[in-house]
Order: sequence, then C-alpha cells, then structure tokens
Amino acid sequence: MKTKLLQVLLLTSMFSFGQQSIPSYYGTDGAKYSVLSSTTPINQTGSGAAVTWNFDQLTEIGNSTDSNLIPTANETTSYPNTTAVTKNVATVGSIITTSLVYSKKVGNVVSITAAKGANLDLNFSTDNATIGTFPMNYNYTNTDALAGTYNYPPYTGTFTGSVTTTVDAYGTLNLNIVGSGLVSYPVTRLKSVQNIILNNGVLTNVGTIVQTTYGYYNSSVGNAPVFRTNMYTINVPLLSINETKLQMEKFISFLGVNENQLATNTIGIYPNPVEDVLNIQNKSSKRINTITIIDLSGRTILKTNYNEKEINVSSMQKGVYIASIEAEGGNFTQKFIKK
Repeated sequence: MKTKLLQVLLLTSMFSFGQQSIPSYYGTDGAKYSVLSSTTPINQTGSGAAVTWNFDQLTEIGNSTDSNLIPTANETTSYPNTTAVTKNVATVGSIITTSLVYSKKVGNVVSITAAKGANLDLNFSTDNATIGTFPMNYNYTNTDALAGTYNYPPYTGTFTGSVTTTVDAYGTLNLNIVGSGLVSYPVTRLKSVQNIILNNGVLTNVGTIVQTTYGYYNSSVGNAPVFRTNMYTINVPLLSINETKLQMEKFISFLGVNENQLATNTIGIYPNPVEDVLNIQNKSSKRINTITIIDLSGRTILKTNYNEKEINVSSMQKGVYIASIEAEGGNFTQKFIKK
C-alpha cells in the first residue's frame, strides 16, 4: 500500500522580478519535464514579494510528460462532475509511474473530483476539493473542505480534510543543474496544501496524508510551470507507514511543438516561438483556404484566409496555441508558442 499511496499523489537571480498571473490549473498539453534530485535539501520556505530561491546541486534522473484528456463515460460515472483528466507519466530508471487527476471546471473555478494510481482510488465524491478561481494573482488564497472514499483492495474507507491554495510569493528562481549550468527565471509561485484524514470502517483517523505542492510560473512557457515540486508525508500507524517523499521537475519543452510538422514541411507557420507576426508558408501546390488559431481549451482566437499570408498575433496572450490550416487535400495542425 505504501508504494501505491505515493504513486497516486505524484502529480499531481539575474532577472528583475515582477508579479505574473497563474493562468490556469491545467498545464499545457504535452509539456515535458526533467525529473530532478538534489544532493542537499532545497529551501522553499521563503514567501512574499521579491524572494530569491537558489536551488543548486540538482541532477537529472528521469523525465515526465503531462497530457490533458477528456474523461470517458465510465470515468464520469465513477467520478461525478468530472470535466477533465490530467495524466502524468514519469520515467525514472526502469520505473514508469502513471498518475491521473480528475477535475471539474465551472466557469473559471476548478475542483478536484478524484485521484488515481495503479491500485489506489481516491474519490472526492462526497465533497470535491475546490482549488480556486483562475487566473490567480499574488496574495490570492482559497481554503475548501474535501471528503470522499478510498479504495485499495482489500482496504476501503472514507476520508475528510481540506485543501488550501495560495499565490504566496513572487521573485527570482535560480536553478543550477549538473551538466546544464545556471538558469534564472522571474516567477510567481502557486502553493497548495492538502490535509487528508483516513478512516477505515468504524475506525476513525487511522492515518493522515499531507501533500504540499509548489509551482513556479513564468509566462514565457504558457500554462506550464518552469519548476514544480511535490512533497507528501503519509502516516498510517496500523500499516507501519510513515514516509516523506519529494519530487522535483523542471520544464523542458512542449511535446509536438517542433514534432507536429505539416505534410512534408511544405505547409506551415513560422517563426516558432513568435512574438508579433506569424508567417504562413506554402511550398506545395495545394491551395490554403483558411487559418484558424485555437487555444488549448478549444476556443477560437481568430480566423483568417490565406490571402493575407501573415497574421498579427501581438495582441494575443503568451502561451501555446494550435494553428489549424484548411487546405486542398485535408486539414493540418501545428502547435506554436506566443512569447
């Protein structure tokens, strides 16, 4: 039970500093991360304005990828109110860990409906855990109760607790990774703390789970945090479990930004990333009819025809978008970053 409990919870300065909004609970689909270890404990206690975090002696030990999915019919039945699924697949050595977090979004308010690992199922069906309203700015805070059932055959029971979410700091993040050197980012930090009490049948408070996550956001990479950590302490005396674990991840790239090229690279867009003007390239004999730009939630940002051959995107928010190109012979898509 110890290993599965840990797996399900796993997801889950050289610059001038400044406040930046936390744009969304949902990271960018296809975001890739390096999984890191540190020879010395990192210090994340600093909070407030103009903080400097120095995380050195970091070593890459693996990688992970995030995916944003639509829930299946079975998932929405098992986890009522679910509108989105966040999947994380992490590889460290020969060990591959898959975690799923289920959530609902009503307007701009996001709540957790369930979390699932290989054999452990945490269902927040009694009381969804509300994370808060996005976008979030510095000094935002929200606390909400949570409750539900857990299933880890042959163990089942209920749980209660709370989740507190705060945008508690902004400043400069310095990362020193062995083999890569020092990188610095102006960031705003999102902190979330879950306190869960486990019950088993008539036995109450048989164990506790405390999970603290930090996400350090820089607007140049859209919704993906440039660095994130998950620390959780699990204490179940009846099962002799008392363990604390920390996982650290640094953003690498977006899966598909340079991989999802259009047919034979004859139809496409450039530059990528783009700041002001997106150019349309067509070296084929196929006629391009329209170009539609869509954000990662599926919302159409703009639509134009090929006669313009360039699109002014200077007014668009920073982040990752999809260019959908309708041409003779089929439709093609390409992800791009607006910086």
